Amino acid sequence: MESRKRYNYHQLAKQLGVPNIILTGIEKKAKMEYPDDDEMFRCHVVKSLNSIAEKYDGDWSKCEIDGNEELPGARGLSPNK
Repeated sequence: MESRKRYNYHQLAKQLGVPNIILTGIEKKAKMEYPDDDEMFRCHVVKSLNSIAEKYDGDWSKCEIDGNEELPGARGLSPNK
């Protein structure tokens, strides 16, 4: 229960204006890496959201989910080409 409060990534995603498609992609990647560890899953999602928001200065249109490239804290997301 504590990790749900500490890593409330849904609230963070809403504050950052993350499109659902990107949030879903981040969740899928994190779940693949941490299928049995809810706290690590949530931590990874929060870290990914913050990392991508900083990298693209909050412009989520520059990101797409492709599964090929890795960004710091956010695997599977790469810039739109």
